[in-house]
Amino acid sequence: RDLHSFPTRRSSDLVAAALGIADLGPRLLLATGGDAIRHWLRLAAGLESSVVGENQILHQVRSLRESARRRPTDPLLARLLETSIAVGRTARGARSRAGWSDAGLAGGALDWLAARDCFVKSERLLIVGAGHMGRLLAVEARRRGISVTVASRDERHATTLAATVAGRGIRLAEAARVAPSHGAVAIALAGPWLECSDATLLPAVVDLSSPSAIAPAGTSAYLDIDGLHRWTAAEHPTGDGLAYAASASAVVEEMAVAFERWLAGRSSVAVLRRLRDSAERRRQTETERLLDRLANLEPRDRAIVEAYSRRLVSGFLHEPSARLREDTDGAAASAARRLFDL
Repeated sequence: RDLHSFPTRRSSDLVAAALGIADLGPRLLLATGGDAIRHWLRLAAGLESSVVGENQILHQVRSLRESARRRPTDPLLARLLETSIAVGRTARGARSRAGWSDAGLAGGALDWLAARDCFVKSERLLIVGAGHMGRLLAVEARRRGISVTVASRDERHATTLAATVAGRGIRLAEAARVAPSHGAVAIALAGPWLECSDATLLPAVVDLSSPSAIAPAGTSAYLDIDGLHRWTAAEHPTGDGLAYAASASAVVEEMAVAFERWLAGRSSVAVLRRLRDSAERRRQTETERLLDRLANLEPRDRAIVEAYSRRLVSGFLHEPSARLREDTDGAAASAARRLFDL
């Protein structure tokens, strides 16, 4: 929350105090300063995801950026969002140039189902949810030759997505009835799957919803996002994932250092503004005093004196302003505060 707090502090007690709660225990971790910046950039790069380098989190960051553009946003947050998107693009661009194709969470989910021979008897996948993750699942399933049925609360959304992969679109209630005829179920809902009243009838399930859309009790095989993370780490401890993590971590560090420099230099903007305001107040006072003594001046001559005073102050401030704009560590701002008593 507070990117200005240096050095970094970690304490759930600070969060509890801010929220007026007695104690949060060890459940929350508060990161500030450089740690907060790096953690956010690592999220955008997919380094904190269940499947390293997956694209879903970057899609969410882009959505957040677009939302921020539609309403007044703190410049610091806006800059951090833009930086995080640049990190995500740069990290994944290097991966693409290396020829590594990753289907992210969708690919990991289907890998887990395939490892359990879910599509041996029935090469049909029921996708519950027609949002962004549902689309990723549908496209990846189609690429692997798996037939797709898409279910959604809005049948039109389900039908539209299903049409792109030559599948069938249905409602959630019907999906609960036809689920047993499919080889597996992949869920990506923004809420609980209330229409599914008996999980014991379901085949193997990968639940990518957060929070989970169904309770795992009674399913023949069940995997949530946390389970996918553990399974992926166990199945793929080396290879492209580690290579991506190494290159993406370098991108994160480079961008984090640049952001911290910009952050340190933000104080210079405020100093520059105060310097100009102070100079303008002094200019107005002295100019008015001069014009009072020259009361017989014509309006044209008074305008000439006014313009001259503005040019004089602007010329005087040109060099200090240039130095403050280029200030990346706050040194120039500190000097300006002392020299001009700001």
